[in-house]
Amino acid sequence: MQIRIIFSFLFLLPLTFLAQTEEVRVLIEKHVEANPLKTSAVSDTIELPISDDFSLKSNLPNPAIWADNKVFINSTIPNQLLSLGAATFDGTDEYGYPYNLNKNTSDTFADVLTSKHIKFTVQPNNLYLSFLYQTGGNGDTPEIDDSLVVEYWVPQDTVWEQVWSAQGTGTASKFNTAIIPVDSAKYLQDGFRFRIGAYGALNGTFDIWNIDYVELDNNRSPADTIIKEPAFVRNHPYITKNFSHIPWFHYSDNQVKDSLAFTYRRNGPPPQGGWALNLGKYYLLKDGSNVKDRLTVPVVTNLNHDVDVDFKVPLKPVITSAPTDEFELFMRTWFDGTAEGIRNNDTVEIKVPFKNYYAYDDGSAEKGYGILNQTNARLAFEFKPIAPDSLKGLFINFAHVGTDATLNTFRVAIWSNNNGEPGLLQYLSDSLYKPEYAYYHNGFMPFELEEAVFVSGNVFIGIVQTKADAIHFGFDVNTTSTTKKYYGSGFQWYESLIPGTLMIRPYFKYTPRDIGIDDKTNTRTSIVFPNPAQDFITIKTENIEDNNHSWILLNNLGQAVQRGISSSIYVQDLPRGIYFLTLETQESRTTHKIILN
Repeated sequence: MQIRIIFSFLFLLPLTFLAQTEEVRVLIEKHVEANPLKTSAVSDTIELPISDDFSLKSNLPNPAIWADNKVFINSTIPNQLLSLGAATFDGTDEYGYPYNLNKNTSDTFADVLTSKHIKFTVQPNNLYLSFLYQTGGNGDTPEIDDSLVVEYWVPQDTVWEQVWSAQGTGTASKFNTAIIPVDSAKYLQDGFRFRIGAYGALNGTFDIWNIDYVELDNNRSPADTIIKEPAFVRNHPYITKNFSHIPWFHYSDNQVKDSLAFTYRRNGPPPQGGWALNLGKYYLLKDGSNVKDRLTVPVVTNLNHDVDVDFKVPLKPVITSAPTDEFELFMRTWFDGTAEGIRNNDTVEIKVPFKNYYAYDDGSAEKGYGILNQTNARLAFEFKPIAPDSLKGLFINFAHVGTDATLNTFRVAIWSNNNGEPGLLQYLSDSLYKPEYAYYHNGFMPFELEEAVFVSGNVFIGIVQTKADAIHFGFDVNTTSTTKKYYGSGFQWYESLIPGTLMIRPYFKYTPRDIGIDDKTNTRTSIVFPNPAQDFITIKTENIEDNNHSWILLNNLGQAVQRGISSSIYVQDLPRGIYFLTLETQESRTTHKIILN
């Protein structure tokens, strides 16, 4: 059953306007779509043991194990993790949209995670399926009408049978353990598979269950549920001070943190003598070249198990050449030593692009933040750039919370700083902007100002909405920035006391390159069709007989997803969204914006 409002704070306001409500909602996640997986044939098989702790560096289920990609793999919605990565079940499909906007009941499956067919190379003996499960985490909690179930596939009868279930309670929980036998002859046949499914609201990211450490294997017992391994339990921290992202033209090595704090745990009963771990090895690269590394570290051995433990890694001094253009820092941090458990979760890494924007958030929205019941409601966050510069626009993440924000409009505004709260209005855009949802998970859309606005010192940046219906912005609950948030009407400001960070990123100097098309002069006209496309893209250029082109197809993150030399591009298996197709000849290079739908 759906719980739409997570936090709602009502204030007594002057009689000149309606009761104004600050609201944080659970949001409809924008999942990244995997290639379509059609797994209905028994020939598509895997063998025992099956084990997945969801620690691969992907938001998608491991296609070597799972036959679908409905669930969202992440480390921010679940909490109290035993290792990085878990599968989140909610009411959105693999594209990130509600299964049914008009249905908040729990009478059918919402998300589901289905194994591939299994081939038994030996006769199964004491075969058990186990996993960890959690209600809510940092998201919405399932109610008593909601449930999580396990079903087994009967190959001979080609039907699913329910063998286990857990009921929602309306409260968040830690991870609990389930272990279920696979002991009937009707299951123990080649072609067997299992699935975990959630009954809940179908109209958004509601009634959340988080799943971890799925294991199916022989020679087990009901007591075989103990996780034994050391693992990181939080994502790699950001490298720079105050901001998660800094424009390259404001970057200096002084912005790098002195040290980074990591969190890990030693899961399971302490072994004799303890695990000897080499904590905090790392290397730091700038555009692929080594800047700094730490490969010799102290060996840490202790019996401090089943609790989160922090350790610090010294980072400074870092010495890089002064940047002359956009660049990227990549850092990988790991521990080694005792070889125990799954090794993927012994390593964390982070890529930080330095482009032309600032950010406080960690790039992951767990909820949505908006202001209700107030025409011309204002929302502002405190912002102080490292150096004075010309604000060009805002990157904004709009949260999917069961309402259509594109029916609203807003203006961009800047206020002076008045003793730590918004003061005089310094800028208000003439243009009305319409919210747009990004085409990929946790994506940002750019909103450019009519003209650049010079920003110096501490200011407040935000929006003024035109309707009383809320516009919900992505809200990062895992990052509690020291910057203040305020909301209000045209008469009064109120400081937000809800911990978290708005996912609004100011950008400076120039239009971001991944949304600007830089075409060189071209004496020949290239036609790319159809656009929008579904299955194929055809390229045709006048006066070129064979019409084979050298091309590169980039996604909305600027990453190359395909390249080749041809006049036709197969795109059916690509996630839907915005792409950029670059065509190269001896004379020129042209770029075309492509939409896949």
